[in-house]
Formats: sequence, C-alpha cells, structure tokens
Amino acid sequence: MPPVIAHQTRELAGKQQLGHKSFWVSLLDEDLVGGAFATDHPFVRYAVQPSVLRIMGDFMHDLPQLSDVLLTLSRPTEDKALSFSQLWHLDHDDKRVCKLFIYLTDVRDAADGPFTFIPAPASKSFRNTIKSHMSDAQVFSKTDRSAVREMIAPRLSSFIVNTARCLHMGSRIQSDRSRLLYTATYIQPPRMYPEPPARFRASGPLTEVEHAVMRL
Repeated sequence: MPPVIAHQTRELAGKQQLGHKSFWVSLLDEDLVGGAFATDHPFVRYAVQPSVLRIMGDFMHDLPQLSDVLLTLSRPTEDKALSFSQLWHLDHDDKRVCKLFIYLTDVRDAADGPFTFIPAPASKSFRNTIKSHMSDAQVFSKTDRSAVREMIAPRLSSFIVNTARCLHMGSRIQSDRSRLLYTATYIQPPRMYPEPPARFRASGPLTEVEHAVMRL
C-alpha cells in the first residue's frame, strides 16, 4: 500500500476506533457532507449505471432504491474473536435487500477473507428466527457445510447477493493480508421502515431515473 494511502487509512481507523467493526476501515467517510454523498461521486455514479439498475430491477420487479455505497478495507483479525459481520447473519435493512460487491484486490484463498454465503434455499430455516449474528457451530448444526459458497475471485470481479435471504459472512482476514471491497446496497421500495436521513445530495444533472433511485 502506498505510504500516503497507508497514512490516510491509519487516520481513518483511529477516528473509527469506537465503531463496532474494528476489523475494517470505511474509506469513504471523509467524502460525506452531513452524512450524504454527492450524486456525482464516482462510487455513486457506478451504482446508478443503467446496466446495474436493470439487473437489480429485473430481480426486484421494480425500480430499486439505492440505499448506500461503501468502500471498506478489511484487515487481519486472527488475534481477536470474530464479531459482527465476520459471523453468519442476514441483512435486515428492508424486506428485500440486494448488494453489489466488487473486489478491488485479489481474493486468492480463505486468508484473504472472501465474502462467503449460503444460498437462499439452505438459508430458509434461519429466516424469521435469526435475531443476531451466529457462529459456525450454530449454523452448521442446522445446515450442511457443503452448502457454503466462498467467493474466491480476482480483483474487479463483481457479484450480487440477496443478503436478506442468504446467510453470509466475510472479512476473516489472516496474517498480513487485506481486502478492499466496494459495496452498493439496494432495497425494493417502498421501505418497510421510516425513511432514514438522506444518504445522497444532488450535485450536477440527474436523469428522472437517478432522481427516483436515490430518492431526491
């Protein structure tokens, strides 16, 4: 990692020490103004590409709502107990949640902390009953390990997972490895919960579709 980036990462990690996910650093926090991203931010623009929205829309049978974008650097955790999203869980952002993931570093093997999930049919018995994050032992007491899918793939690989229906975990980084991951989260509108504070603020021209997707 270049020295300047390493220094910036250390600074961000220090500011985020009180956050519950100490195993990763959220690299876009300094780009937020009042908790919102500008709509011309490159990672926001990527998330609202017509081709991406078409895929999400086909799955949801509706125009999706972009809920958030993240760029996270996961770091080694072998000297600490696994916690939060390193454990198995379902996302409860809304009734239907899909996430677009893009690896920005190579994920060569388990030491790189691959995103790992259990397809929806094998995860079904946990839905409507799971209230917290679960250990491997808890999950595999009800589901066979053969159902697990590890996303081992080179940098720039993209994949989409319905994280509300598929048990998943990740960021179990080992040794001197790290993993850089872009995530865009989409929900199926209307929200089942009250609308949270705006995550995006208009900056530059927007199409009608982009206005709708970002709820502007």
